[in-house]
Amino acid sequence: DESIRIMKSGETIHLRQGKPYARTIGDLDLRVTMDGNRWNVEHRHRVPGSAAGGFTTTRIHHHSPASSLEITPLMPDRPVVVDFENPVRIVTGHTVCFFVPIPLWVGLADKRDMDVILMDLPSVVLSNTWFGDHYSGILSYSLKTHPVVTPDGWTPSHNEALCPVEVRMESPEIFSFRKVCLFAQYLTVYRRDDIFWTNGVVVEYPGE
Repeated sequence: DESIRIMKSGETIHLRQGKPYARTIGDLDLRVTMDGNRWNVEHRHRVPGSAAGGFTTTRIHHHSPASSLEITPLMPDRPVVVDFENPVRIVTGHTVCFFVPIPLWVGLADKRDMDVILMDLPSVVLSNTWFGDHYSGILSYSLKTHPVVTPDGWTPSHNEALCPVEVRMESPEIFSFRKVCLFAQYLTVYRRDDIFWTNGVVVEYPGE
């Protein structure tokens, strides 16, 4: 088995019959084996401070399974409610820019048909939360983190993407917030200078 903790953009894995191919990405342990006319995908998530549990196996059947699969970074499939833990205050008429590190998902695709994701798994398991009121809210993921003021001093992570966020304050009063909801499922992830990025998000607050 080969195990690394780096996810490259569009990394190809080459499989041989019966030989597991292993990767550790974030908290995710991943093993893929080609077995006849199927791929066996085993995975588990490590919990810091706890003993590793057993693997869950998913069998993906195909009439002619490829010996090459693509590991591709994906954004979460639901909105992410970011909790900065400490309030952020913005003065009237000002704009603040910061970056939010969002844990990526890991996608597996047949090298012959990259548009079809055979399976996707989170590199880190985030807890669920409800954003909005009881009737019109939306099921989301909860993420506690600190905003990154500048990427220059940020250590690149193999399983996170930096999302540029711009908050425009147009209210006549000083605005204070601690949480922001990012619709991560609509963002695109790409890699530049060893850092995963997403397209930017603009939040405007006109006031009451």
